[in-house]
Amino acid sequence: MTRIWITPLMAGVIAGGLVSCGGGGGATAVQAPPAARTTGFAVPTEVSPVSTGAVQVQSARFRPALAQGAALRAMAAADPGTDYSNAQTVRFVSEHAIDQFSIIETILNAVSQTHYADAENIGAGPYKSIVSWQQNNGDGQSKTVQTWIVDSSIIQEAGHDVNLVNAWIEDSGRVIRAQFKISASAAQAADGSYLDYGVWTLEVKFDQAGSQYFVAQASIGASGEAVVAINEYQQGGGNNTFQTTQAVMHKSATAGYGMVFYPDQSDNSTVQTTASYVYNASQLLVHHMLPAPSRKTWQDRTASVEIASQYGLYDSVTGADVMTSHSFGFPVLFTLDGVDQYGYYGANQGADQVWINGGALIPDGTAVTRQDQGASGASYLTASFNGTLAKRTYIAGTIGDLLNIPVQTFVNIQKQLTYTGGQWTEDGAAFTDFGSLASQPQKWVWINGWASGQPLTLCYDPLGASGPGFYPASMNNGSMMPVPGGARYAPVEGDQLWVNIGGSIYIEYKGVDAGWVRKSVASFNQTNWTPTFDPNGDTPFTLGLGTQYSISNQGGNFVVTQTALSPAAYSVQMEVQAPVNPVNVADVIGTAVVFKPQNYDAVQSSTYRFISDPAAANGLKLVYLTVGAQDAKASPAPNVGDVVSQGQYSLEAFDGQNQDLGLQYDWNYPSSGNTMGIQTFLYTAAGTGRAYHLLDNPIQLAPLDLTVNGSPRTLSLQFDGWMHGLPDYSSDLAMDDYTITSAISDKIINIPAGTPVTDQVDPSKSYLIKPLRIGVYLPVAASPDLSLDLTAADGLDLNDPAVIPGFVDNGLGAEPSVSVVKYSDGVKVQ
Repeated sequence: MTRIWITPLMAGVIAGGLVSCGGGGGATAVQAPPAARTTGFAVPTEVSPVSTGAVQVQSARFRPALAQGAALRAMAAADPGTDYSNAQTVRFVSEHAIDQFSIIETILNAVSQTHYADAENIGAGPYKSIVSWQQNNGDGQSKTVQTWIVDSSIIQEAGHDVNLVNAWIEDSGRVIRAQFKISASAAQAADGSYLDYGVWTLEVKFDQAGSQYFVAQASIGASGEAVVAINEYQQGGGNNTFQTTQAVMHKSATAGYGMVFYPDQSDNSTVQTTASYVYNASQLLVHHMLPAPSRKTWQDRTASVEIASQYGLYDSVTGADVMTSHSFGFPVLFTLDGVDQYGYYGANQGADQVWINGGALIPDGTAVTRQDQGASGASYLTASFNGTLAKRTYIAGTIGDLLNIPVQTFVNIQKQLTYTGGQWTEDGAAFTDFGSLASQPQKWVWINGWASGQPLTLCYDPLGASGPGFYPASMNNGSMMPVPGGARYAPVEGDQLWVNIGGSIYIEYKGVDAGWVRKSVASFNQTNWTPTFDPNGDTPFTLGLGTQYSISNQGGNFVVTQTALSPAAYSVQMEVQAPVNPVNVADVIGTAVVFKPQNYDAVQSSTYRFISDPAAANGLKLVYLTVGAQDAKASPAPNVGDVVSQGQYSLEAFDGQNQDLGLQYDWNYPSSGNTMGIQTFLYTAAGTGRAYHLLDNPIQLAPLDLTVNGSPRTLSLQFDGWMHGLPDYSSDLAMDDYTITSAISDKIINIPAGTPVTDQVDPSKSYLIKPLRIGVYLPVAASPDLSLDLTAADGLDLNDPAVIPGFVDNGLGAEPSVSVVKYSDGVKVQ
């Protein structure tokens, strides 16, 4: 396991770092022993190596685009004691190069879900808790489910109360044994940042022998600074070698330093990385020591940029967290291949799924038991449906929403090329954009032709052995990418080619003068669904006049149509999708009978219809109503009634009288080895049918009008535990080496605490938004602060046991036998 994908769990800490007090000579009064402590100590929910600072002053250039919501009104929601007022906003500095402490944050967030510090659990014996393990993986997040058996008590060490928490964690057929000793709670400032991280040790062993472990330790230094150290040794990486991660921080509001040593796997290859750092009130200096060459970067702490990454939604009258009254998901237990496993029944913007470790699809008919209702948890069966049809609705946006942001657009383009006069032509004009015919990751191009009375299957290879051109293509490589082979095709007068382009391409709007460019994808990371672009591969791209382009930017979906050429004018709409499920078919489909692609051609284009039989295997499916000439040339060619096995986007709906209904739909279908586009639902038998248990739909919020950088901006938001509809700039940060720039910061939208919003479906309901996690990003300093001294940081000896704690076996024995679940996802099971 590695820092990037460490298995849902943690590791161990040496029992040390506890604060003790000494006394001098002389007589002392005899005092009664203090009352026994009835509650435990709190651990922090954020651990980062650099302080957010005592005062944050943000420069005009790097100021984030703050949403100007209405001020929080005097209402009961903000009264003391409500969920809204109790919810804490955590602020932390995000610095990728030295962020090796995030795993501790993940661990501590997990242990807090067990309520180990509650009075009712202190000394009450072991109990079971279902824990959601959430961590960052590259540019995305993963969520898995674990079973923890926890035993919490108060013991005495060196005359002080210590909250001893023993935990047995079930993980992929093994039991991980963890022990926490907490003797002082973390201290938090009014702005949500931590003044210190308290005093605690954490020691975890991944195997019974303790040959793989994780150790973490927090203490308070002589000057009141937070001191945190970690030591990890476990198997990980593609070659399953053993790897070590060590790190130490000394942190206060105005100054700090530290060093990190870890195997970096961010680029699908392991590179040993070492960095030291030091900061003062104005700047952060990072010394990148390995890999070579050594380099230093200075970042400005007085010009920070804030990005809110997580929000809560609360009833505007009572202040109640909507998560307590809505079912957006719950953990389930099932048996697969004779092994008990945990999964999570959740929804992704309205599409229900059962997520299990490894991302596999759970077989149809699998019996699952709900794990957040204790011993009386309901039982269900599973049913999956390949393909998801979703109706699209829109709200107005602006082209500025997409400026300088690489975005993904799904394409379904057909071309007919004719070789005449020694060149290829399209619609009588010379065709020159051969680069658009080259396949690349996530974009597939099929080329069929007819020459000398024989069919052709070709692909365009810009790097072919005989130069750029068309080559015979083979599809025998187990993927959707055509493989060129043989001699370059030499066309003759009258030859014709039919081109089908599917999948997705990446484009970027560069402004009024530069227009659009097409990005060249050098590689694609399937883990976090992030492309890497060829920095020299941009080529001009022209939007088809009047053609709608579906554009995705991780958190916001848009439909862009160029309405005029000179000057260029665009219609931009933000998109919200309503997926079909076994219960809402009639509402979503309505009177739609026939679905046609955009730019429908009566001869070339196929048409489709939707079949609904929720009680049948794969009973929600889009099938061919007619097969057009283009699809008829495919090998094998589809037949009427066959399921449409490729994604279709911007389909237009018509009724039984062939009247355009003015509605559009997307058909998402899973590619080979991919589960995206598959919905999985839970149901119980109801006579000869099924009674489906659907999760609550995301809360669709009415359009939220904001002012961003002095300009009006309207957002269409959905909430299902995560706020959807806000741009996610993590991929942009990754492409800029995680350095905040004005191009990124000028587009950031942070919704202030107390912003009121209204329910789109039920306008009588209103809510308040509150940011829960705010990352603080530091831009490159205009000029380096040469007074920053790396002597203390570079002098840290990571082999010194006084700096890095060693592993001490916690001695935990067999897992206690506990059957009843007491907490699930941090909520007490009723």
